[in-house]
Amino acid sequence: MKTINNNIEFNTGFLLFFFGYYFLVIFLIMISRGQYIPAHTAESLYLGLEMQLGYAKHPPLHAVIPYMFWNLFNYSYYSLYIFTAALLTFGIINSYFLSKEILTKQKAIIATLIYSGVLAINFSQLKINANTILFPIYPLIVLFFYKAIKTQKCYYWMFFGVFAALGMLGKYSTLVLLFCCFLGSVFTQEGRCSYKKLGIYIGLLTFLIVFGSHVIWLFFHYQPALNYFSNNALQARNIPAQLYLGMLGTTSIAILYWLSFVVNWKKPFVTVCMNFEARFLLFCCIVPIMIIMLLPILGIHTKANWLSAFYFGIGTVLVYFSRIDLSQGLKIKRNVIYVLFTYTLLGLLCIFGINMSGYSDKYEFNRVSEFLYDNWHKNFNTNPSYICHSGDLEAIAAIKLMNDIYKKTKVKHKIHLILDCKFDNRPEIDLNDVREKGLITFSDKDADIAKQIFDRDPIYNQTLQLKEYPKLKSSKLINMTIKFYA
Repeated sequence: MKTINNNIEFNTGFLLFFFGYYFLVIFLIMISRGQYIPAHTAESLYLGLEMQLGYAKHPPLHAVIPYMFWNLFNYSYYSLYIFTAALLTFGIINSYFLSKEILTKQKAIIATLIYSGVLAINFSQLKINANTILFPIYPLIVLFFYKAIKTQKCYYWMFFGVFAALGMLGKYSTLVLLFCCFLGSVFTQEGRCSYKKLGIYIGLLTFLIVFGSHVIWLFFHYQPALNYFSNNALQARNIPAQLYLGMLGTTSIAILYWLSFVVNWKKPFVTVCMNFEARFLLFCCIVPIMIIMLLPILGIHTKANWLSAFYFGIGTVLVYFSRIDLSQGLKIKRNVIYVLFTYTLLGLLCIFGINMSGYSDKYEFNRVSEFLYDNWHKNFNTNPSYICHSGDLEAIAAIKLMNDIYKKTKVKHKIHLILDCKFDNRPEIDLNDVREKGLITFSDKDADIAKQIFDRDPIYNQTLQLKEYPKLKSSKLINMTIKFYA
């Protein structure tokens, strides 16, 4: 980064430094947590164990890819930290490439710095889930859609089809973004021309080929997905203000970054000709957010973090529709330092907060995992293979147990988790194999089902006092009854 005749010029070295620094701060925050897996990450991992084409809550990408990465690195916690940091960093990188197509390189870098402020406010929420898996995908969907419309080259349409399908395989809410892309193709002259060319149909065919396997799976397993949607989206409603306040909190740092770069923060916006680029940005970067903002008004339950993957174009939009004078080199350089400083400060505050709050003691399930491992091996010569669970707490303990088993035996051992002991929903599991290898339950309800499967009382029965485990104590349970069946 240097100034020539007071004009700011960002070189490639600065860009690489920023991407590397961004990754490093996220990675250090995650390391400061200790050996802890958030509930959503644990859910992705134990679902990924089964390597299916779909799951009751979400399509397969958020489960299969993290599990494959975790398995590749021998169930290491650090592999999850690297994977999460890489997801977010590639989200930033891909957002830059999108910005560079519409803005100049210098302004694209400023747009990327602004976008980094969206994630900076969420340092304490770093985890793998169906939202974070979309961070690197959404900018690529819009990037290749833009390139495809501008050039009408078939291979760009194919790339658009591939990443659109990957987005749908990550989360069904991608349909909102694809619908907005469709609007962009209909309500712009350049977009309408696409329907007279072969490329868009090749892109559609590519999308159907990549996404088709999940559609077939969904045809045979649609009921769990519908039940999840109806139970969570239609019955559990929230107040619109909750979503809007959450959005304001998430984007506040990015907005402050943007205001520091504009020429006049009192009148930041300028009149822009509504050409294709302007319309494209509105349709593909702003309209998706507006649609999701309308959902709670329509009575559909919506969380602020569901919007997190849709902010990929916020920096590009803000820079495009405002006046940023690159000739004010010293001011921009000062603001870049301000961005890096606040980003670092937020990261340090997050690390400090984690250590001051006793994060490891509250959230790490070492003792629960060790309890299961030690007592299981007192009764059996094998490792546990099946666990019935009724919530995320048991899932976290099971994932930690897999890590412990590998550390002790150097064997990659899978532990299959069955929600509420409903084996009917898991036809791929052989009950004879369950009877042979044994089963662990955490609740009396699950134990009743297990007793019917094994036709005998548990071999081991022990009650955990949850006051010894602060995180477990946060639940409404006073104790947890652990039973072993074989």
